[in-house]
Amino acid sequence: MPKEDFQDFTSNPWHYLFQIEEQRHPDQTEELNAMASMGRYIAEVQEWLAAMEDAPDMTGICTMEEAMDEAIWRMGALGFLPEAINRFQECGKIDSVMEDGICIPLDAADQKRIQDIEDKFGCLVYATVRSRIKAGRVTNYIIVSSHKEDWSWDRIGIEQGTVPAYVYNYDVPAYSESGHIGIELLPGGMLRRV
Repeated sequence: MPKEDFQDFTSNPWHYLFQIEEQRHPDQTEELNAMASMGRYIAEVQEWLAAMEDAPDMTGICTMEEAMDEAIWRMGALGFLPEAINRFQECGKIDSVMEDGICIPLDAADQKRIQDIEDKFGCLVYATVRSRIKAGRVTNYIIVSSHKEDWSWDRIGIEQGTVPAYVYNYDVPAYSESGHIGIELLPGGMLRRV
């Protein structure tokens, strides 16, 4: 890579990469422009977060302590009651599932599933919401990813009413998947999937 190209790359890597792709695929300019816009948006969000005084380091793989701190921040941002946040902070794990505006103690199957999800995906489950959707009865395990790069997007999503979750489908386990779900706050600091 020529020195001037390297300087272009380090100052604006998205622009440089999409210029190369545009040269390789001139027939896909519209799609590449859309991707370049997304890349610029990502860079702007990262700059905005870096400018925040109290912004955590959002790069790399997090420690368990960092995941706990992020989960506690998210619980506060979502409107959890202080008692629920304190209980989670003291125990280091959740002890109940929210369903129809009430908290129900987790059963052994839920506890095992949480452990399996955390082990498989390297995440931290900080809330559970049971609901019924078109695809069946589900439990939504709301998570903090171990990849801190995801956190800035997750925080923006929280402001817009979405959270990352692993959704376990009781009726058709093959439909279980991870992704983002819409949520709303109910009275008493409870969440409901929307």
